Amino acid sequence: MREHEDLSQSLHEAATRLRGKSLFDAGACLSVLMPGEAAFLLLDQQSDIGRHDLASAGQPASGTAALHARIYQARGDVGAVLQAAPTWAAALGQLAAPMPGIFDEQIRHLGAQIGQVPDWRQGSKLEAALALGNNGYGLGTQVLCLGMTLERLVFNAELLEKCAKAYLLAHSTGMPVGRIPWLVRWVAGGRLRKDQRRAAQRHAAGQLAERSKAY
Repeated sequence: MREHEDLSQSLHEAATRLRGKSLFDAGACLSVLMPGEAAFLLLDQQSDIGRHDLASAGQPASGTAALHARIYQARGDVGAVLQAAPTWAAALGQLAAPMPGIFDEQIRHLGAQIGQVPDWRQGSKLEAALALGNNGYGLGTQVLCLGMTLERLVFNAELLEKCAKAYLLAHSTGMPVGRIPWLVRWVAGGRLRKDQRRAAQRHAAGQLAERSKAY
C-alpha cells in the first residue's frame, strides 16, 4: 500500500511539472508501471488515478488504458508513458517522413527517429513500431513519449518538444537539415539500448528501473 501511495504521489508530481512546461494538455494522460504487480496507474487531466491490470486492460482493444497496457506488454523497459499533444511534437504528424536524429542527445534518449503510428488499433502496427526501441512516436494528433522511469519520461517529453521545435523550424526553410554522423548515432544508440536492457531486467524482477545518471 505504501508503494502504491508513493507512485501516486510521483505521478501527480510528474503531471504538475509537465503542465508547467505546457506538455500536459486537456486530452493528455500519464501512466506509471507497478513492477511486480503486472499493473499500472493511469492519471488523466482531471488528476483522477485508476489502477489497471495489464492483462485485462488490453481488452477491449480500444481506449486509453488498452493503449498503455499494450505498450507495457510490448516493451519491458518502459516504466512510464505520456500520451499528449504538445505544440511542436504534435505538429510532426503533418510531415510526410519521420523526424530524424538531429541532436546526439535526442538519439541517446529518444532513439534514432520519431515516426508515426497511424492507427494503433489495427493489427500489430503499434507493436511493430515499439520494436524499433524509440521513446517517442506520433499518434495522429498526439504523441507518445516513453521513459524507463517517471523522471526520465518528463525529461524525454521536454527533450522531444525541444527537438521537434528545432527540426520543424529548420525544415520549414526548405533547406537541407544536417544529420548526426553515423559513429555518434551508433554510440548514442548503443547506450540507450544498454539502459533499456537494464530497465527491462529490473522490471522483470519486480523492481523499479534505476535512475540513469550517465549521458
